[in-house]
Amino acid sequence: MPKILHDLPPDDRDVRLLIVKIMSGPFAFDTESEGPTLHGGKMLNVHKSSLAGFSILFFDEYEPYYIPVNGQSNMAMVNDILGAVSLTNKEVWAHNWKHDAVVMERAGFSPPWNARDSLIMMWLLGESAGGRYGLKPLAITKLDMQMMTFKEVMGDAASFSDLPLPVAACYACDDVRAVRGLYERFFKRLVKRGLQFVFEFIEMPLVFCLTDMETAGMSVDVESLDGLGDELQIRVDALRHEWEWLMPDVLISSSVQVSDHFYGGGIWPTKGVPKGKSGRHSTGRLWVEKARAACKPGSIGRAAADIRLEYQDLSKYLSTFTHTLAAQAKQHGDGRLRCSFRQHGTATGRLSCASPNLQNIPARSEIGKLIRKSFRAPKGRVIVCADYSQIELRVLAHLAGEGELVSAYREGVDLHQKTADLVGCSRQQAKTINFATVYGARAKKLGEQLEVPRKKAQEFLDNYHVAYPEVSMVRKQIVSDAYDRGYVTTLSGRQRIMEELTVARSRNPSSETYDDKRSRWFGERIAFNTPVQGGAADIVKRAMLGFSMLTQGKNVNMVSQVHDELLVECDEQDAPDVARELQRVMESAVELCVPLVAEPSIGQSWGDCK
Repeated sequence: MPKILHDLPPDDRDVRLLIVKIMSGPFAFDTESEGPTLHGGKMLNVHKSSLAGFSILFFDEYEPYYIPVNGQSNMAMVNDILGAVSLTNKEVWAHNWKHDAVVMERAGFSPPWNARDSLIMMWLLGESAGGRYGLKPLAITKLDMQMMTFKEVMGDAASFSDLPLPVAACYACDDVRAVRGLYERFFKRLVKRGLQFVFEFIEMPLVFCLTDMETAGMSVDVESLDGLGDELQIRVDALRHEWEWLMPDVLISSSVQVSDHFYGGGIWPTKGVPKGKSGRHSTGRLWVEKARAACKPGSIGRAAADIRLEYQDLSKYLSTFTHTLAAQAKQHGDGRLRCSFRQHGTATGRLSCASPNLQNIPARSEIGKLIRKSFRAPKGRVIVCADYSQIELRVLAHLAGEGELVSAYREGVDLHQKTADLVGCSRQQAKTINFATVYGARAKKLGEQLEVPRKKAQEFLDNYHVAYPEVSMVRKQIVSDAYDRGYVTTLSGRQRIMEELTVARSRNPSSETYDDKRSRWFGERIAFNTPVQGGAADIVKRAMLGFSMLTQGKNVNMVSQVHDELLVECDEQDAPDVARELQRVMESAVELCVPLVAEPSIGQSWGDCK
């Protein structure tokens, strides 16, 4: 059974002994919190939650401790113990420290400087539970440890504090047992694979950089978003009425009915259009656009495609943004939107964003620009934005070494125009080809992107490899190393296990099926793409850490990160200096054989910065 410290005076012997242990040895730590849930979801709104209790398990002991929080009755004891957790220089392991850090800070304490996160460790090792990194699924799959879910333990209780103390203690202490179990089983593997540096000096500091960024949030003009949402609703209703007048028997929002009527009725061509599991032709945007292009102007097929495409776009804006974003900002009470940035959300290392996902707001569409303009800094403050120029292509040039790609960046020429001249295509086509190379696109896919025949796309690719032979050489080397080692590495030393290539290597190529070959090709494409895209992610992370350290204690807040772009809020009079420092930090984040270029701008809103 857990050792429960409940309503004890701070000078109690058990309390003082626990504090001595906290300052003396490594331990697992977990907080329990309660409060409102996030708008539209079941996740706890950690920014409005309160501490309900916490558990501790020392690595050299069997029984954990549980300390409940009972209002003011035991706060002196709680504060002394949490203060020790905050000040210890020993390793403090938790799962998803980002959550525990916010809970501690709301209780008045900073997280310990030597914090270690088992979630980040498992992500770096690629040890997930079917793609999930939550503590409970990991405990089941990696430790064969069954844990009660929060829903199961809560039953009919209104809040965590209402649970019987032994029930709450057992539930909370299972978490620290699982954290210690993951540490004991996997930390040596982390060290053996050479991942300790990236874990301790990049990913762990980034946990708390993201915590600060989420806590700051982005200021939103809620009235502007609501007004834009009302306008979109009027346009959506008008499109629905127009559709119903033309096709009263087909529901515009039903992909099944649209497919049956337009493909099944011969109105839209079906050649080359893939079928889903239901056997119906796809009504995805790409295929509806192709159907539109194949239909004559003024035809019912062209009109239906036009309405359907616009309806889908506006409906997505309406359901995902505008009113939804406004409601999500209102829930915090200060008009600021707080997202959840996840380090473990992608295999390449790029940050993902959720609740809400601001990375999905289109940057170039008319409505996307209006939504970005609604992210306005408060009076007297401005947004400073800076994004990297062609960061993935610069990483590719660095990996490829001396050649035409490196020369172009060192000389400061227009790379896309240089590619156009060498390959024999337009600049816009060259831009697509340059980036398609990073993602390993083949002639068929490239032809679709460029809207040219497959043969022409293959000609472009052949010319590209003649123009930049170093790219082909580095690709072969990276893929070959991936086959030999079973993984690829990024600039900072992060690794990605290449199971597809490990399996492919064990097969006889002459006996491979079509699916086997597709799996091999997918593995080779990912093997080449990961060092490039993952290297870009490493650079962005280092820039975030550098700028965060530079601005500690100043009235400057990093408020968001979107792809290769960093957004900072500061006082208006400080903006020029902040912009210069942000640019300097981003351009010196790492040393490549080509220059890094970051382009800063200043605006009252996010949309004004471009």
